[in-house]
Amino acid sequence: MAEWRSVHALILSASLPLCLFLTLPIYGAGPKSSGNIVITDDLQGGSAAGKSTSGAIEVTGGLGQLSDSLISGGAYAAESGFYSKIVSTPSTFGFQSISTDAATINWTDASPANPTAARYIIDMSSTNFTLGEIFTNNGFASPVTVKNLTPNTTYWAHIQAAYLGSDNSPYTDLITTATLATLPSATNYFFVSESSITIKWGLNGNNPLTEYRAKLSTAPTFDGLDDKLGSWGIFTSTGFRALSANATYYTQVKARNYAVPPVETGWVTLGSTITKIVPPASMVTTFTAVNISSLTAQWDANGNGEGTVFEAQITSTNFSNVIFTSATVLTNAGFDSLVPNVTYYLQVRATNPGVGSFSNYLNLGSTVTPAAIPLTMVSTYTAVAADSLAFQWNTNGNSNETLFIADISSVVGFASNIISSQTLLNNASYTSLIPNTTYFTRVKARNHAGTDTDPLVMASTVTLANPPLTMASTYTAVAVSSLTFQWMERQFQSAKHCLHRGDFQRYRPCLKYHLKPDGFDQCGLYQFNP
Repeated sequence: MAEWRSVHALILSASLPLCLFLTLPIYGAGPKSSGNIVITDDLQGGSAAGKSTSGAIEVTGGLGQLSDSLISGGAYAAESGFYSKIVSTPSTFGFQSISTDAATINWTDASPANPTAARYIIDMSSTNFTLGEIFTNNGFASPVTVKNLTPNTTYWAHIQAAYLGSDNSPYTDLITTATLATLPSATNYFFVSESSITIKWGLNGNNPLTEYRAKLSTAPTFDGLDDKLGSWGIFTSTGFRALSANATYYTQVKARNYAVPPVETGWVTLGSTITKIVPPASMVTTFTAVNISSLTAQWDANGNGEGTVFEAQITSTNFSNVIFTSATVLTNAGFDSLVPNVTYYLQVRATNPGVGSFSNYLNLGSTVTPAAIPLTMVSTYTAVAADSLAFQWNTNGNSNETLFIADISSVVGFASNIISSQTLLNNASYTSLIPNTTYFTRVKARNHAGTDTDPLVMASTVTLANPPLTMASTYTAVAVSSLTFQWMERQFQSAKHCLHRGDFQRYRPCLKYHLKPDGFDQCGLYQFNP
């Protein structure tokens, strides 16, 4: 049994459909002030315009008065109005889906269901219906999609049912939702220093109060070892600090809406950039190894990122005449094939060959390679006399400015009696030596820093003996089978002289003496018979 109510309008009568059954009491002719009318129908159709259709039940007369010809389908003028079914507010109402600029709403009717011709009025407001635009949509069946909404905006909505013009149900309670945020738009904006990057992006239609979050990574896949994730905030640019110099960084950003919990967008890649390069820095110890023909220098990366290429240069004069250049991703470099006892100057800079950028040079200072120990030559002694000698050595690659210290001594182990000379040559000469004396020789090299090598100890040599001097009387005794003769020894000479007869009978007269600072202590002649 359907319920009907009066609608304030005067509408002409129309013929009733055959499926409408009326049960009417029998009255006499003339107006009646009271009575009953019961209308039973099974029609759910209707017209929102209120015209005569199969579902618009139009009745002439008042509640207590109907024309007899109504049953036969005749058309008569109405005396007081017409009657339509009452519609009810939907029992459920909610958001089925949300996008950045649209919301799909669904509902269900209460029981009994509203006529199929009932329409539903959906109102939405971004200000809780206090001001601003109200989106009104009509639909005859659930669901209905409301379009042209603003991304990441909170909307309030309610719904009512309507039938035959102004026959509307009450509104439902307000419900609320937030549209999704759109992906931020990339602007390819980067402000870069040696240790920081500032990035920027566009709203792309989002509400100005949309929150964003940015991410920075050393890997294009955003899984680097030192990735940085920013905080959520209402801004369209942000910066990252404490970064490595001369390092490639990749950036991305995403947004989220006002929902609780908020719904985040996907990440938008903003591109990549490289922080500025800085010169290396000195360390407490620059030279970690210095040998006669090689050296190793080190420096601090000074914040330059992994992959920075350092160019180290070495020269012995000035950097317009560079000897070697070493390119390395390490913070040290080694140089070989150097010359002993040479002062070398070094400098280094940071570079990024991929983009052609480089820093200023850092002066690493200088160092001196040690001198090499001299080597012996095939012939060590070039001249040996009774009171002088000269010897030579191989410089072993030392520079021309190398100072050599050559020593001789008549005492084993150079314990005393050392005669020393210094020279830039590879030989030394000594005079005023003692004839017929063993002399030991050695030589060492000294570099520019005053550091000596170990000495090269050479084989010893003996100065030549001087010939004896004759005396006023040579033969002191001459007999049948023997003779004695004498001679004068030279000063500072110790010798044994022998005389052989023609029959090889040996006589060994010798002069024995003790050396004193002012000459001989004694002089004697001794005869030794065979």
